[in-house]
Amino acid sequence: MTMLSLMMKDIYLLRKTIVLCMLYLVILIISLSGMEDAGAVFAVCIFALVHMFMMTSCYQDERNKSDIILNSMPLKRSVIVGSKYLMLFMYVVIASAFYLVASWILGQLNLLGKTSGLSVGGLILTLLVCSVSAGIYLPLYFKVGYMKSRLLSLIVFFAFFFILGFLVPGAEMGGTDSGSIDWPVSAPAERITALLLSLAVLAVSYLISLRIYRNKEF
Repeated sequence: MTMLSLMMKDIYLLRKTIVLCMLYLVILIISLSGMEDAGAVFAVCIFALVHMFMMTSCYQDERNKSDIILNSMPLKRSVIVGSKYLMLFMYVVIASAFYLVASWILGQLNLLGKTSGLSVGGLILTLLVCSVSAGIYLPLYFKVGYMKSRLLSLIVFFAFFFILGFLVPGAEMGGTDSGSIDWPVSAPAERITALLLSLAVLAVSYLISLRIYRNKEF
C-alpha cells in the first residue's frame, strides 16, 4: 500500500458524509451571508469544512482500528503520518469545490447576496490557517488518539474560526457582485511568504508527529 492508497482511503471514507457536509456548508454560508465581507465567508467556510473532513478521517481511523491494521502491513510509519498531512491539501481543494457548488446553487435561488469566488490570495490565506490548525492538532492526535484529543480539536477549531474572520477585516469589495476583495495576502511576495510559512509549519509538525508515532506501541 502506498501513500496515494492511504489518501484514497481517506477520500473514500468521506463519501458517507458528503450529504452531511453539504448541508453543514449550506447552513454555514446562509448563516454568515449577513457579513459585509464575502471573502471572509469563503475563508471561514473552507476552514470549517476542512476541519470537519480531518476530524471525520481521524474518527473513522480510530473506530476502524486502522493503526493496528496498517502497522501489521509492510508499510513505513512515515508514509502513514505523511498521508495525513498531504490530505490537508486535498481537503482544501474538495472544500473549495463544495463551496463553489453550494454558493452557486444558493445564488441561483436568490438566497445569497454577495459571494466570493476562488482567488489565489484567499486560498493561500485559508491554507495557512488550516496548516497551523492541523499542525497543532495532528501531533496530539498521533500521541493520544481521536477520543482523547477531541477537546483540543474543539479549542483549535473555535480559536481559528474567529481568528480567520478577523484576518480579512473590512476588506474593500470590488465593483462587482462576485466578491472580488483585497486579500491580506494579495501581493505576490505576501503569497509566497504565506505559502512557505504553511509548508514550514506542516514540515515541523510532521517531524514531531513522526517521532511520536515511531515510538508508539500497537
